[in-house]
Amino acid sequence: MSPNLRDGSFVIVLTGEKTNLKNYWSGKWQSSWSLKVDGTSAELSGDAKLHVHYFEDGNLQMQSSKSSPATTFSFSSPEKLAEETFSRIQAFENSLQTGLEEMYTNMNNETFKSLRRIMPISKTKMDWNINSVRMVRQVRK
Repeated sequence: MSPNLRDGSFVIVLTGEKTNLKNYWSGKWQSSWSLKVDGTSAELSGDAKLHVHYFEDGNLQMQSSKSSPATTFSFSSPEKLAEETFSRIQAFENSLQTGLEEMYTNMNNETFKSLRRIMPISKTKMDWNINSVRMVRQVRK
């Protein structure tokens, strides 16, 4: 964490980036948090932004963002403030990660299957053999 004190508030920015050009993907996670401290109470709010890029046989990108509503909590020492802030940020980012994993599982099991036809309109399976396609084109000429 890299906090900066400005007028009684902290700005916390967490960033992680991973690039794997050998396997044709990259990704970035960035979250920004505002922590306003007043005596023994604090208010925390923030948001997370994600950008994933896969580019082996095409160009697939996903961008996502989610905001965390402001929450107020009390603390008794600077150590407790840091612990509570860390646990709240961790809980938010873990729930975001879990939600993304569930979305990907749902996409694979339900969304893509509903987009795909089991059989074409002609009610015959498509033969994806390129030689067959060429032969049909030659016969039609």
